[in-house]
Parts: sequence; structure tokens; C-alpha cells
Amino acid sequence: MNFESHPKARRVGHFVNRHDGDQYRVLTNKQWELVELLLPKSDGRVGRNFINNCLVVEGMLFRLRTGVPWRDLPEVFGPWKTVWKRHHRYADDGTWDRVLVALTALADATGNLNWVLSTDSPARTSMTRMRALDPGCTRPNGESRVGRT
Repeated sequence: MNFESHPKARRVGHFVNRHDGDQYRVLTNKQWELVELLLPKSDGRVGRNFINNCLVVEGMLFRLRTGVPWRDLPEVFGPWKTVWKRHHRYADDGTWDRVLVALTALADATGNLNWVLSTDSPARTSMTRMRALDPGCTRPNGESRVGRT
């Protein structure tokens, strides 16, 4: 079963608009339109054209959200190998890095991103523990734990 034949699905343009109750939905139509602009097109590539990229990306997000193995993706996303191959391709060619940078920049520019710094970061606590175990351990600026020498 795929999204097109799903009873709650209806086609809008070139991707499927699902109702809010669909258990597999992660991206809204507006979010998908934004992500779609950042993904590579299959035009001019050797092999088949990408069919229903929205479906494949939703499959990737489902796997990331649930942690299921690729082989256990629900049939609604199509063949699991297709989802895996596209995810692997996008990871290798840097597509996901570019999407993250673009969406972060957009969220920051529109004021929808809060930059929060935690002082209890793992790096800070690791340095504190290391100094506790070795009193002679020096800080990155060259000072010793007990003070300047």
C-alpha cells in the first residue's frame, strides 16, 4: 500500500496531501515544499527518475523517528531499498548537510530559532572530571588547576 492508495490520501499537485490524522505524516505540505526545493532533481541522471520524493523522505523521517531497521519500514513508503538508497545518496553527496544549513539559516533569519548554550555540556564536564582525577592537569589556556604558576 502506498500513500496514493491510502484511504486518507488525496493528490494535490505532484505530491500527496494527507489528512492530519495519518500516522505516518511528519512534514506539513508547507514544510515539504520548502524541503523539496533543497533536494536534488533526478533530471539528467542515468537510470529512473525519482518518483514521489515526498514519500521517500517521509520514509526516511519515519525510520529516524522510530529507529526501525530499513527492512522493517512499513510498505506505505514503497520498497525499503529505494528509501535506503536515496538516504545513502543524499548523505554521501552532502545533500542533508546543505538542507540542514539552509533550514537553520532560514529559521534564524525569521526568528524561529533559539540559540541555547548549556554550561553542562559533555566537553565541560569531561574537563572537570579530568582535572579532578589529575590535579596537575592544565587548562586549554595553560593554567594549572590550582592557579597560575
